[in-house]
Amino acid sequence: YAVLTYFFLPLFMLQPIMFATLLASNSFIGEKEHKTLEGLLYTPLSPKVLILGKALGCALPSLALSTLSSLAYTLVVNTLGWGYFGHLILPNLTWILVILVISPLLVFLSILLIIGSSQYLKNSKSAQGVSMIIVMPIIGILLSQSTGVLILGVFETVVFITVLVLLVMVTFLVLMKIFNFEKFILNN
Repeated sequence: YAVLTYFFLPLFMLQPIMFATLLASNSFIGEKEHKTLEGLLYTPLSPKVLILGKALGCALPSLALSTLSSLAYTLVVNTLGWGYFGHLILPNLTWILVILVISPLLVFLSILLIIGSSQYLKNSKSAQGVSMIIVMPIIGILLSQSTGVLILGVFETVVFITVLVLLVMVTFLVLMKIFNFEKFILNN
């Protein structure tokens, strides 16, 4: 029971981050490498709208994939676990909060970090390394859950959500202040 509910939970936090990181690094730095971003800058879009649009374009597919995989996991665990436990195992409140709130916040945070660092980086591979800032603490959560040091319950999840909301808001506000499209294009 513990393995099915606690150990695999951080993996469903990592999955959308990895997919969104690939999309975001190719969306911004890949366009800079292939010289295709200049056309977007001639449109009447403000930098804020362009960044939000690209962030949503990277986030939505990764969140859809993560949601579908968590639904499939829930179906498999409940189907196979019914005979052993006699009740449904998933989803519990912690899983629902992680899939519907924490995962999107982590995805947006990783995308914003990649966008913010993209004006200083030369290629998309180095941008993917930026996401390690987010991935490493989640691996720490995975290890702590597997050893029993920290178990993500509802209280811990709500605290985590509060911290993530603040981080995403601060990161977005800082990004809007520091992001410079001219520097982004000219820094090759």
